[in-house]
Amino acid sequence: MDIPLSTIAVVGLGTMGAGIAEVLARSGREVIGIDTDEAAARRAVASLEASTARAVE
Repeated sequence: MDIPLSTIAVVGLGTMGAGIAEVLARSGREVIGIDTDEAAARRAVASLEASTARAVE
């Protein structure tokens, strides 16, 4: 049975988690990022915003 996943949660937003979140977001998935460290979550969001802006340029 092939059921597409439209929303995916990524637990842990370090370098690898943020990269996984980016790949999923670029493939059209809604991504929910989860991290126990608020600073890590903020860094991941900033990194994803910067990467997306570069891709758009």
